[in-house]
Parts: sequence; structure tokens; C-alpha cells
Amino acid sequence: MFTKTIRGLMISTFMVAAIPAFAEGLLPGVSGTTSLGASLVDNNGMTLYTSSADVDGKAMCSGDCAEGWVPLAVAADAQASGDWTIVTRDDGSRMWAYKGKPVYTSVADKAAGEVMGDIKNGFSIANDMATDAMISADIAMAAMMGTTANGASWVTTSGMALYNYELDADGKSLCNNDCAVTWPPLAASADAKASGDLTVITRDDGSKMWALFGRPLYTFVDDKAAGDVTGDNVNGFHLAK
Repeated sequence: MFTKTIRGLMISTFMVAAIPAFAEGLLPGVSGTTSLGASLVDNNGMTLYTSSADVDGKAMCSGDCAEGWVPLAVAADAQASGDWTIVTRDDGSRMWAYKGKPVYTSVADKAAGEVMGDIKNGFSIANDMATDAMISADIAMAAMMGTTANGASWVTTSGMALYNYELDADGKSLCNNDCAVTWPPLAASADAKASGDLTVITRDDGSKMWALFGRPLYTFVDDKAAGDVTGDNVNGFHLAK
């Protein structure tokens, strides 16, 4: 089993992936897809917004404003990393900021990818930040830290459990042919690039797949719904933790 501090990138059931030393291994937000195109989204795929009233890293949205535009909260043990910083609000609570801009969700958005809060009361989607967010869209679609029936584990962006194969070593996948039918490799595009602890390896057939901490990642054909773990501890495969 693999349990390490997350330094790479991931997150969202919509289009997200996870990473550095954030609380519970998750980035506060990533580059994702909304109905208006690329934007920063939180780990549930909900659109993130910035306010034109916020300047110099100070959040001006409080009171009734904060009820409609919910600050992206920071866990007690979370730490700033890279372009993601932590802002202390007037009430003493903490929220995330990206490149110095506090980020919020909108209560008007009911599902991942909605943008009902765009261009309202000085708020707009964080699409100007999406292109240089901490992860590329390709990485964002790879994997994330999520919840399964057996607890926290790495999952695909649709929530399907990811597995490691105990026979894989030195970044090489030994699951081929019938094995790969039952345990589909987590495919990477031809131009996918490694980032942090997420790497891309080339399989014997020339295709590319994702690996985490050097261990190739697979799904299991008999897992039918997000969070299923019917493949855990089966034929040498174990949840990627």
C-alpha cells in the first residue's frame, strides 16, 4: 500500500486532481471545466469566483455577501503552497486565495460546472487564472484523492477506485493482455506530462498510462459505481493509498 505526503497534483469529480501538503492531501482548487469554459473549480467541481472589490489579498466580502458567495475555507492544518495562499478574514476565519485573489463559491450554483454567479455583484469566474493554475487540464483529468467504501484512496475524476499492482516495479506495468482487460490502465494522452508525484509511463504496447509515486494506476472492471472497491486485495491488486 502506498501512503505518502502528496506533492504532485490532482482533483474534482468534474475535472479535478489533488496534491501538495494541503489538508487531507487535496489542493484547494484546480483548473476545471464550466459551462463557460475553463475556470478554477473546487474539489467538488464547483466553480470558483473572485471579487473585483478584493484588493491586496484582503477579502471584502463578509456578512450577507459571504452567505451568497461562500469563501473557500481552509482546514486548520492546511499550509500555503506555491500560488495558493491563505487569507485571514475580518472575523478571524481563513480562506484560500490564488495568486493573491481570494476565491469563493456561489450558493446559486447547484451542480458542478454551473456559473450562475458569473458577472454578478462584482464577482466573476476565475477563468483568467485557469490556464496557469497549478495543474494542466490533462493532469486534472487524471486522478484525485477521494473516498471509497474502504476509506480515503486515490480515485478517477469520476470517483472510480484506483489500484496498484504488487508485481509492478521500477515504473513498469506488468499487467497486460487479459490482465489489462480486467484491470484497465489509467490512460494518459500522448502529450501528457508528468507533474509532481504523477508520472506518465509507456506500456509494452506503446500506449501511455498514469503512475503515482512510480506505481502504475488501474481501475477494476467489476467496480460499477463511484466508491466501489470490489478489486481491493484481489489477484495482487490493492487500493492506491
